Amino acid sequence: MSHFVDSLRMTRLKLLAVLVTSAALAPAALVAAPSASADSSGCDYFHNVCIHASGGAGGTVTIAGSPYGSDFTGTFTVTGPGGYSATSPDQTWTTNDTWPAVISNAAGGEYCVSGYSDDGNNQGMACENIS
Repeated sequence: MSHFVDSLRMTRLKLLAVLVTSAALAPAALVAAPSASADSSGCDYFHNVCIHASGGAGGTVTIAGSPYGSDFTGTFTVTGPGGYSATSPDQTWTTNDTWPAVISNAAGGEYCVSGYSDDGNNQGMACENIS
């Protein structure tokens, strides 16, 4: 019986270790987007898109997209509350490039940047909440 109890304890400890390790290693892309009323940034670490947001609801907000880890040729699209949508020029974007969408009298809510390459590959999506 003692061997069974010890085995059960070890199984529980191993399970706990897996859960703690998994939570600690959870990618930032799975974490809810924080609210932004000043400057904030986030990236889709599984893909290739970052968002940079500045400003606050009711004022001028700048939402910028950039590649995360590799260059691509294509476009960025910004979407937001109330059906807001803007698309960048189609060009080659390097990891040093950003494309800003400047929104006057911006509504509060979630804004997202998506990247699309000309070869049809979705480059990912990153979002921030503006309050």
